[in-house]
Amino acid sequence: RYDEAEAAYRKAIELDPKWAWPWGGLGILLHLNLKRYDEAEAAYRKAIELDPKSAHLWNSLGDLLGDNLGRHDDAEQAYRKAIGCDPSNPFPIANLARLLATLERSSETSELYRQSLTLVAKHDDNLRLQAHCWLGNSDLALQALDALAERAGSGDERAFYELKEQCFECNAIGLSKSLVDLMGRSQYADYLQPFALALRAASGEKDALLDVAVEMRSMAEEVLAQIDGS
Repeated sequence: RYDEAEAAYRKAIELDPKWAWPWGGLGILLHLNLKRYDEAEAAYRKAIELDPKSAHLWNSLGDLLGDNLGRHDDAEQAYRKAIGCDPSNPFPIANLARLLATLERSSETSELYRQSLTLVAKHDDNLRLQAHCWLGNSDLALQALDALAERAGSGDERAFYELKEQCFECNAIGLSKSLVDLMGRSQYADYLQPFALALRAASGEKDALLDVAVEMRSMAEEVLAQIDGS
């Protein structure tokens, strides 16, 4: 109920305009749900003005600038600000690694992924999956994928979102084939098939979604839309 959510955030801002978190929440809503990117940037920057030491806010701004607005230099600066605010948080480090991968700064990318793995929490299988996949640690990447798929298959909506997110992010840094291969090896290969089909289609296999059961095709198209950013 995005309209009501926006109204609630704006009411919170009206009640306390110096509280950063309604601005941050509004930024996330405008960014991820409503795709009103210019307004999202303005909301994030207002939140950061009020809470400049928030790694979470700087990281979210970096995602917007890099993934949605194509402003790579600004995104790098935002991620580095986030890392400076909280050097123990692995997510800005991994996101900076992913950004640098798209810019073909491979040695820096690998070092940052290694650094993120020293900080990652046990349950952060999505971050572990991408880092190990990039570094070529296929068995460790498979363990992370299986853990993520197990949680998603049992109804964990966050894990399901993270699987879709990994399809989008891994495709952007040239890891589609590696991730598809892992999905084929997974003990949850049947569950992961729509994700693998979406990655194959995104990689240029025009016939990947032909002769596929309607329900599976529908889910694959949903994942493909996220990969394509539509």
